[in-house]
Amino acid sequence: MIQFKQATKQAAFIKLCITGASGAGKTMSAIRLAKGLVGEGALDSGKIGVIDTENGSASLYSDRYQFLTIDMQPPFQAEKFSEAIRAAEQSGLECVIIDSGSHLWEGVLDYKDNLDKARSGANNSFTNWKEAGRKFKESIDTILQSKIHVIVCLRSKQEYVLEQDSRGKNVPKRVGMAPVFRDGAEFEFTVIFDINYTNSAIGTKDRTGLFPVDQPIVPHITEETGQKIRGWLTGNSPTQSPASTPQPTAPTAQSSNSSACSPAIDRLRELLAEIGTDDAKAFAWLKVNSWADVGEDLARQAIPKAEAKLASLKAQAQPAA
Repeated sequence: MIQFKQATKQAAFIKLCITGASGAGKTMSAIRLAKGLVGEGALDSGKIGVIDTENGSASLYSDRYQFLTIDMQPPFQAEKFSEAIRAAEQSGLECVIIDSGSHLWEGVLDYKDNLDKARSGANNSFTNWKEAGRKFKESIDTILQSKIHVIVCLRSKQEYVLEQDSRGKNVPKRVGMAPVFRDGAEFEFTVIFDINYTNSAIGTKDRTGLFPVDQPIVPHITEETGQKIRGWLTGNSPTQSPASTPQPTAPTAQSSNSSACSPAIDRLRELLAEIGTDDAKAFAWLKVNSWADVGEDLARQAIPKAEAKLASLKAQAQPAA
């Protein structure tokens, strides 16, 4: 018999994402946050683990912080990440860091490319993408459903812009753009921190209410950041923001009925993959910039059109009677 039970945050595990360009400080920020998140016993190396895909870069901090590590080598199949998460759970770790989750996504893209090479033909490309997307979803589900805290570091694309310095001279400034990950998938996480080239972080999504969206974390991500999240999970949270000034819990680009990950949007993406429409064409058709901009209502309106298009393609592919 199915029974409901009282919901408690104590039964939850934080799934957190840190994005930033190379050199922004994602790895060290993640380790420090994890140290505060697991509590006073963080010096016990058996509590924190790092899935390191960056040639052992996390181990450079082993003289300051104690943690276990897996040195994951390419090819970065999605199954490797799922297996590593399960191994972390079975080993009794309390928090695991994936550094970098961008390699998970790039591994999925490589898998799809290999399928394309092995199975030539436009129609096969649609099926190949659906199969690759399923592998990615299985890995994300493993992360979200795991009974430990998970911090995923994502590398952001880099770009340089000109800004005036204090003397009025134009100087190049490095900025991070969208993370290297499946569009919108990062919004599956409870909290998203974005770190710029000065190691300053802002929250771009926060369901805890602890980190006002688009306001800098002062001075930057530390053990205290993790302690605040642990307090929120256990009900011993620091003083919250006044009720009169609630903070948004999602990026401004998303409306109240918008979700980067929802049944309607997932269905639409599956249909477009079967049709063979890539993301660029999908965005042009939907008149959006990314999947994060696609709301539930827009997805529902587009699904019947996509279904009709797919049915038409299947009918054309049927041999004549």
